[in-house]
Amino acid sequence: MRRIGLVALAAALVSAAPGWAQNSEMEQVSAFSNSMQADQREVIQHNIDVATKALQTKDYATARKYAQMVTRADSKRVQAWLMLGTAQMGLQDWKRARGTYSTALRLSPDDIEAHAGLGVAMAMTSDPKAQVHLNWLNARAQACGGCGQAGQIAKLKGEVQTAMTSGMKTPTAPGG
Repeated sequence: MRRIGLVALAAALVSAAPGWAQNSEMEQVSAFSNSMQADQREVIQHNIDVATKALQTKDYATARKYAQMVTRADSKRVQAWLMLGTAQMGLQDWKRARGTYSTALRLSPDDIEAHAGLGVAMAMTSDPKAQVHLNWLNARAQACGGCGQAGQIAKLKGEVQTAMTSGMKTPTAPGG
């Protein structure tokens, strides 16, 4: 009898405050979602770290694999697209590198590495539009003057020029 009374009391409390049970459930869902997002951020960072190390050791296949995982998980992360493009260029996959660097440029139109990467990939596929990216880098260098990026811009310009004039077979990936 006492047990029935407790069950009835609990049912009355829940029906009197239906938001209470829902809020508790919503809080649990929110906490779970936040935990999943934290786990996903950790996995993404791990994949970036592995891709970065692979690029440093010129293990382009591994870098491509892990950079692709990052672009799938976070398609707006420009850094991942740049790493993927560098890996593709290291593998001499010029066509895919063009697409990858084009994506990076759509996400970040003023990214100097994306312009240089696309310029090199275009030059390696004999596309005269590579000149557009060299011109962009030249204009950026002029506007920069002696800014903090001047050295990097000069290096990237040199890589695009080399790809355009000598048709290099295994270029140093832009920014690499």
